[in-house]
Amino acid sequence: FAQDIAAGMAYLHSRDYIHGDLRSPNVFVTEDGHLKIGDFGFARILGKAQNQVVRARLTNPRWQAPEVYDMVDPIATTAADVYSFGIIMYEMLT
Repeated sequence: FAQDIAAGMAYLHSRDYIHGDLRSPNVFVTEDGHLKIGDFGFARILGKAQNQVVRARLTNPRWQAPEVYDMVDPIATTAADVYSFGIIMYEMLT
């Protein structure tokens, strides 16, 4: 399962997108038992002029990286998606 989510996340990042709201309710099981990432309402194109940083305030602090949840200057990078992926893996294993 982890490989399916990681592959989807890698694909998004290779296309210069961050998901921005990666959390377990946004991961879906297909009929053949694979996991797919959905709900791209917060997806953002990475800002080349901002060193791959997107300024955004998102809505699900449980899955957010600390730098995204910063109320003064929230930022999101591909690392924020990786952090959220780690939280999902923790949920799956506990």
